[in-house]
Amino acid sequence: MEQDLEQDLVSTRQQAESHGDIAWADDSSDGLPAVKDPFWAALTSISDRLQILGRIGKGGMSVVYKAMHLSMKKPVAVKLLLPHLTSDPKSLKRFQLEAQATANLNHPNIVRIYDCGMTEDQAFIIMDFIEGESLEQILDRETKLMPERALELFTQLCEGINHAHEHGIIHRDLKPSNVMITSDASGVESVKVVDFGIAKLLVDDDGGTKQSLTQTGDVFGSPLYMSPEQCAGEKIDKRSDIYSTGCLMYEVLAGRPPIVGKNFIDTMQKHASDLPRPFVNDVTGSKLAKRLEAIIFTCMAKEPSARYQDMKTIANDLKIAATTGGTEVGDWKDREKSLSQIIKKASKKTRVIRAVALSTVAVGLIVGGLVLQSAVAEITKPSDYQNKQLFELIAMPKATVFTNYEAQKQQLMIAVDRNEASDDRLREEGLETAVQMYTSYGKWKEALSEYDKLLQLPVGLEKMADYHAGMGICCLGLGDYAAAKSQFQQSITYYLKLQNGYQRGDEHPTTQSLLSGLYGVKARQPISYLALAEEKQGRLREAFAAARVLLVSGRHDDESERPAEEAYVADLNRRMQNYSDALILFQKLNASANVVPDRDYRTKLNFAIGLCLLATNDPARAALSLHEGLQAGGTDQEMLLAMDHEYHRALWESGEKLDAFLKPHTINLVAAK
Repeated sequence: MEQDLEQDLVSTRQQAESHGDIAWADDSSDGLPAVKDPFWAALTSISDRLQILGRIGKGGMSVVYKAMHLSMKKPVAVKLLLPHLTSDPKSLKRFQLEAQATANLNHPNIVRIYDCGMTEDQAFIIMDFIEGESLEQILDRETKLMPERALELFTQLCEGINHAHEHGIIHRDLKPSNVMITSDASGVESVKVVDFGIAKLLVDDDGGTKQSLTQTGDVFGSPLYMSPEQCAGEKIDKRSDIYSTGCLMYEVLAGRPPIVGKNFIDTMQKHASDLPRPFVNDVTGSKLAKRLEAIIFTCMAKEPSARYQDMKTIANDLKIAATTGGTEVGDWKDREKSLSQIIKKASKKTRVIRAVALSTVAVGLIVGGLVLQSAVAEITKPSDYQNKQLFELIAMPKATVFTNYEAQKQQLMIAVDRNEASDDRLREEGLETAVQMYTSYGKWKEALSEYDKLLQLPVGLEKMADYHAGMGICCLGLGDYAAAKSQFQQSITYYLKLQNGYQRGDEHPTTQSLLSGLYGVKARQPISYLALAEEKQGRLREAFAAARVLLVSGRHDDESERPAEEAYVADLNRRMQNYSDALILFQKLNASANVVPDRDYRTKLNFAIGLCLLATNDPARAALSLHEGLQAGGTDQEMLLAMDHEYHRALWESGEKLDAFLKPHTINLVAAK
């Protein structure tokens, strides 16, 4: 059960943070060269007083850089709105609102904004660069914090958010990654709240809305920390931040969030209907921990009226939690006894009504694409495997790595030099040995040089065919596909001449007759590699023509090769968008009892069938095939992830929109099979 909850937590975290968080305290660049950075021109035009030091990270709405502000002589963070959002008035307004909202705040526990604007059609914000770690990074490393340490951090957090509330700003996305922790030289920790990117201005005293950008029905934030009213798209106020603060404090002490569902929608529903688990004994073993639990569970009351009504009161309670005195709210012992009543303040009927309302809102948001646009865009986006190879006819050459290459080479050269003065047979034997060694080590250029020497010797047509095939493999290893194609064609030509010599009267044997003849087995290799060389040059039709010859020859010494060849031909058809032809052959192979050594063969067949059915507008059948492939499992994790994505896309396109979000991802179930 505990393992299932951990898997649910991972799944929910991934989906809740799918918009992308930025490790604000990460002082390292992500390694993108400036010349390849698409934001570099905009960065350099922001101000001549900035020296850009490197990129910190990229999120769902923005990319952040570290820079040195030359006039202030201090490091700053430069935040740029992503280009596809700059043209969206609502996203741009929300980005600008963050700067405007936070620029008016001046508190030691809130990140400082210095400047904002537009340059090169790029919106930017310049703010403090925070030397430290996010609370999320600390929890990833330490799991949870001791109550005494947490108490001071909680107090600073509440004081900072209270300052924002007093200036009419709700954060709306309080979570561990948006709380930075810095330390001074003596080790004293300080809190900095960051990322007011979805902040909302509060209502004026006269009832007028200060900022109408966000409204009832909009759902923003991270589901692990969202209040029930925020999850349901209802009107929110500063008490929603109080609920989120309770969730955050719970995780810091318990080592996990209070509410965890199978996915983000399930988590949102649970916030409306489910109760957090009480702290375990190792958390509540001290008087301070029990008092913190009373504060946290009061913050997390389902009904806003049952929570604390302002952050200042929470901060005061936190300060006196370590003392022996009582609080304005009541005696600590009485408050600890009434925890269950605090949590259950909202009646069962109210929670059920809200859960139903949340389900309706969630489905409406998904179908209408009002808020979860990025999630919908992600689930409906085809994977790279729509145009990516699934089946191969023959593998690219690979080198075998040994540690004694230089010693072997020296001994071999001595032997080859000694044979140079001997007869052609010994020279040929020495050069062939050299070729074998160079090829096994992946020394393609050296092997080609030895092949050139072999071609100067008086060898027969069969040897000439073999040598040109070997030279083609070396060219493949070097990535020179045009040269490889030429060598394989030359090899096939020599095999045709050999076949002609054995078939008197047939002056112009065909490749098909060659494959059915005496040299057919040997000729299959250069023909297979010829198809590979064509494919590597993007010439899929030519690769298809070469590979198809192998199928129509009618002879296979090893019948296990035929399904692999048929699958390769079908896969080329799929990649050339001949979906109907590809589907017929894939389905025939899937119904066949023939197998190939590749463990992923059946999985790939189901994946390919699913892709063809999706491309031919049959998503319901595609979902069935993709699910079957996922259940079969496999060794290729990248392929399994892509297939899992296509499975959920098929569910969406077949009208199972809620299932597309709610059905758990199967990758964890099949990866180990």
